Amino acid sequence: MALNDRAMLVSLHIEVWSAIKQDKKAALDAAQQYQASAKAIRVMKSLIDKGKLDKINAVAGKARGVFRKYCLPYLYDGTGIMSNEVYFDCMSELQGCKIEFEDARAVIRDDYTDMVEEAKTSLLGSLWNPRDYPSQEAIEAKFQFGYKVMPIPDSSQWGDLIGDADENEKVIRDIDDTLISVEREAMKELWSRLFDVVNKMAMTLREYTGSRDGSFRDTLVFNVRDLSALLPKLNVSNDPQLNAMADAVSKTLCTYSADELRKSDSARKVVVTLAEGILEAMPGK
Repeated sequence: MALNDRAMLVSLHIEVWSAIKQDKKAALDAAQQYQASAKAIRVMKSLIDKGKLDKINAVAGKARGVFRKYCLPYLYDGTGIMSNEVYFDCMSELQGCKIEFEDARAVIRDDYTDMVEEAKTSLLGSLWNPRDYPSQEAIEAKFQFGYKVMPIPDSSQWGDLIGDADENEKVIRDIDDTLISVEREAMKELWSRLFDVVNKMAMTLREYTGSRDGSFRDTLVFNVRDLSALLPKLNVSNDPQLNAMADAVSKTLCTYSADELRKSDSARKVVVTLAEGILEAMPGK
């Protein structure tokens, strides 16, 4: 089964107004005050209280995390390969983020006039300049959130678009070679994700002494458990070795809770030994 029968492309586009503006006049003033070259000084100012954007920035970060969780690298940034197996999960989480984003954007739109006035009266002083600010009508467009699902290119659908048989064959070979390379990189990404969480668990438990400095959070175990459950769904090549390894990780490294691992030296030693064995068994390790 070809890659385009097992997966699709997802693109995510997010824009958030930074509310940061360079002030060239302030830079010149500073250069004169300190007898410095204007080329060496740059003044950047926050146009509004940055805390006002915390919510929408958090939602944007959450959405990007969803994208990274479910999508594998493609040819360019902002677009990823998503297995058919996780379509509904990914779309549900992205749609939830979109709703949160739009709600946060509406709050900014409704409070924008007050934000600008606050900047004028208590934030920027003489650095405040009304020309720095988008209009009330334009501010909403400074915050954008969208995603699209598209098919992966299929060389069999190319047809005779060029009108030259030899050149058509070359393009078709290039498409097929590119998709082979893309699929290979996608699988490398999955193996890398598994290696990273298992290696982190092994290193953390090996170095844990019970002190505050070496403490770890419950997510140490949760991350291993969640990834081992997700990997078979992301496995766009249906690699049996990856599925078997994910199953082994789930059955051997997630039998103890984080609290049990903190309290038991013997449990930590068992998990570290098992984790090291899994790392050694991974391809290329």
